[in-house]
Amino acid sequence: MAGQQLVASVSCVEHGRWHGATAQVRRSRRASMMVRSAQTIADGNDRQDQVWERVSRYDAHLAHPDRVLRRHLPGLLEAAAIDAALLLAAPTPGRRARPFEGSLTNAPMGDEVGADAGAGHAMASCAPRHEIRGLGWNDQLLHATVFNRRHHLMEVA
Repeated sequence: MAGQQLVASVSCVEHGRWHGATAQVRRSRRASMMVRSAQTIADGNDRQDQVWERVSRYDAHLAHPDRVLRRHLPGLLEAAAIDAALLLAAPTPGRRARPFEGSLTNAPMGDEVGADAGAGHAMASCAPRHEIRGLGWNDQLLHATVFNRRHHLMEVA
């Protein structure tokens, strides 16, 4: 609600950069569930120490990312395949598809700040019904992925 004040529990994930500067940058990155869970298991300095300890474990594993991915990829693919197999087919009637498609037609696409898109540029659009992420070139959208933000599976994303 506008004007409402909240107290938020925050932790720094970059050890040694806890300056409390007034200008903060949001890069749309998220910490892993393991790192985020440190927020709930300890208080004060213990919580910050837990976050840094968990981040350092990730750093140690990521020193050899090809080995980490090679080791975990089969499990990730198997989990995705199981999720897909257990997903019940849900036909989407035209009366629901047409309004969703209509909300995409004139969606304002803008550059996604801070996203790496190689030679192109990352583009995005976000509205209550949809989220679009895309790749642009010369101010044209070349490829896009669209998410229905009201879909029940998006609640866990």
